[in-house]
Amino acid sequence: FPVTIGQQSFSVVIPKDAVTPCTGLATLLAGGCDPTSRKCWTFSKKAGAVAVGPTPGSAEWFTSPLNGLQNEQYDDNFCFAWTENRFIYDNNGLTVDPWNGYKPVPFSLPGKPQWQLIPIGPAGVPRIELPEGAFMGIWDASNVYDIVRLTEKEMIVRTPFLKGGGWFELYFEAR
Repeated sequence: FPVTIGQQSFSVVIPKDAVTPCTGLATLLAGGCDPTSRKCWTFSKKAGAVAVGPTPGSAEWFTSPLNGLQNEQYDDNFCFAWTENRFIYDNNGLTVDPWNGYKPVPFSLPGKPQWQLIPIGPAGVPRIELPEGAFMGIWDASNVYDIVRLTEKEMIVRTPFLKGGGWFELYFEAR
């Protein structure tokens, strides 16, 4: 595609789509980098699995108690497959709808959503980016997740409200 900087014009050719590099973070997130690698995450049942506040990392508005989420949230799997950077949202048919009294409703993501791992995002930490409309755990959350902690067994992320005005901190465990 053509690019003009000042008085000079350049042509930029990108031979194929960007691919998430196979790094330590990617292997923790997706379980490895070979074509069969796939790792799923689910909400922790510990207290604080969901925290909500006005700023990143705050929990002054809400902190979930021990086993404090709905069963339909605990049976959700958020899977990262290395092949094609596929994001698979396996909700066992139902998703909790925050716009309808937090009732479980049928929901599925259209198409074959892909994930991208940004090694250093705007907040200075690694970031997971999902396509618009995709989410992990909380439907009214943004599709971008700043990684607070990522190990083989746990993942803690922060994401703003979908329409701004607050932040979620979400605690997941490897399935």
